[in-house]
Amino acid sequence: MNASGPVAWYEALMALPACRQTVSGMLDLGQSMGLFGPAGSRRAQPAIALCAGLVATLSDGDVEAAAPWLRELERNLDFLGPGIRAWHRWLVVWDALLRGDVARAASHQPEMLRLAREAGRPLDEAVAYLLSASVMHARAQPQEARGHLDHALEIARVISSPFVEFMARLIEAQQCLHHDREPEAIAALRRAMALGRERGYVTSFVWMPAVMARLCARALAEGIEVEYVRGVVQRRGLVPDVPPLQVESWPWAIKIFTLGRFEVRRDDVPLRFGRKVQRKPLALLKTLIALGGHAVREDLVMDALWPEASGDAARVAMASALHRLRGLLGLEAAIVRQDSQLSLDARTMPLTPCWAASRSDRPRSPEASPHWLPTASSWT
Repeated sequence: MNASGPVAWYEALMALPACRQTVSGMLDLGQSMGLFGPAGSRRAQPAIALCAGLVATLSDGDVEAAAPWLRELERNLDFLGPGIRAWHRWLVVWDALLRGDVARAASHQPEMLRLAREAGRPLDEAVAYLLSASVMHARAQPQEARGHLDHALEIARVISSPFVEFMARLIEAQQCLHHDREPEAIAALRRAMALGRERGYVTSFVWMPAVMARLCARALAEGIEVEYVRGVVQRRGLVPDVPPLQVESWPWAIKIFTLGRFEVRRDDVPLRFGRKVQRKPLALLKTLIALGGHAVREDLVMDALWPEASGDAARVAMASALHRLRGLLGLEAAIVRQDSQLSLDARTMPLTPCWAASRSDRPRSPEASPHWLPTASSWT
């Protein structure tokens, strides 16, 4: 039980999936051994690990997984000290912001800040100021947001904490971009990503996956700490709400080159085949692309690839080719099959335009490539 806390916190800060298993195992052990008694000391150990688990799930944006652990933490609040009560309120505000419930976040924000100050730990106070800045930003109160952000940056300076500054500069970049203050935003983003690279940061106590995805896309577009940012995107599975199709360096799990050559890359490594080329799976992929890549009717695919086969035989052949294609791509979710339609998953390999490379024997133009071109579905 004592070991679970530091192990879970290490795993949470390194964004390791094992954190969830550590916390679940600690809870199971505590229940089976009857360690969740009324004594405060017996409740403090699971609470410490629970908070780490909540950091892990909330930084993933997984509010549904966080909900039962948040309820478990709340059952014991009366037995816990001011430090963990401050953490609880911080986690509640973070959860509310992830859910888009600004009113709930705002209702807890003053008490979160009060408890953090009362706990007397600079890091807790800095996190409370950073979340307060996010709450005020969400409520369209930019001056108040800036005031809270400046408090956090001052704490970072006083305690010489690159981690607090990393968190603060990311929030600063987000808010400056929102208010069209581009030079300030890029400067803050450059500083944050440099700190992240130097220290190996892959998460934070105020991590919002959607926000981080947008910031990473902008960093790559600006050429800021490209290798580090690509690594964060891949490790955390970040995908912006609007796919960054114009950002060539975005680390798509799968890239498909067409128009001039056909090539499939997984994690930027071309697919290689053994003795036998997987012709039907690749033909299925080409057909899906040619038919638009989204909500392609299965009967059209079967007519194109198995015109001589009966309905049942064609359906079996298509299911086999689909299974093999998913195996080639290495991602089960890359091809979505629903309601007798097939789609390429836009989060994995967006085909609103498709990734296309210019032919090497074409005259070079300022736009020559690789670049983005429209798919067949948008041609007239």
